[in-house]
Amino acid sequence: MREMKICNSCKQTKTVNQFFKNKDGKNGLRSSCKVCSKKVFKKWWIKNSKKQIARNKEWRAKNREIWLDLQRKNQKKYRERYPEKIKAHNFINNNGLRGSFCKRCGGRECLEAHHPDYFQPGLIETLCRDCHNKETYNYAS
Repeated sequence: MREMKICNSCKQTKTVNQFFKNKDGKNGLRSSCKVCSKKVFKKWWIKNSKKQIARNKEWRAKNREIWLDLQRKNQKKYRERYPEKIKAHNFINNNGLRGSFCKRCGGRECLEAHHPDYFQPGLIETLCRDCHNKETYNYAS
């Protein structure tokens, strides 16, 4: 049987995989479910985003070497974790296969290569950023 937990925000009983991890919590999970946590963070971000972006920018300027080292480590992890994506991106960039207009809306701004299957790097669809985000992240218009 799946382990269950009650969300302190919405009071619904949910499976533990519907809660973010929190090493400081008594059971290693946050008290609010992922849905409620995301709502709280979204409200916070709307209120504090400009201040937080400025704070991050200031930190990166003061700690440039640390930040660059973190960037290199994260890039290395990404390359190790997603080698098929790296191969597909390199294939597109090295062979100039990106089209000149979006296949969905016909736009010519901010074109990107969409890979329905990273294991077939030559199979791409040229999309504008908006159409690509809708396709990849299921964003609504």
